[in-house]
Amino acid sequence: MTGAKIQPAALPSPGTGAGNGRRPRPLPLRNPRDVARALAKVANMVLAGAIEPKAASCFGYLANLILAAHSAGQTDDRIAELERRLGITP
Repeated sequence: MTGAKIQPAALPSPGTGAGNGRRPRPLPLRNPRDVARALAKVANMVLAGAIEPKAASCFGYLANLILAAHSAGQTDDRIAELERRLGITP
C-alpha cells in the first residue's frame, strides 16, 4: 500500500456548525499517525459540541477501516518483498 492516496476526510471546523455555507476543513488520512490525529480532533470537536456524537462514531468506524486497510496493505507489501527475494512467483 506504499504510495496509496487516501482522500482527506472533511469535517466541520470547530464552532462553525452545520449549514453555515462554509466548506469543511479536510483532515489528511495518509497514514496511521494522520488517522490518530484526526480521531483526536474529532473527539475534541464532540466535546466542544461542534459535531454530533453519531457523526464522530461514524468517523471512528471509518477510521478503523482505514487502519485495517493500511495494515493489510503493509502485510501485502512485505509478503511481495519476501517472495521477490526468494524468487517465488505468486
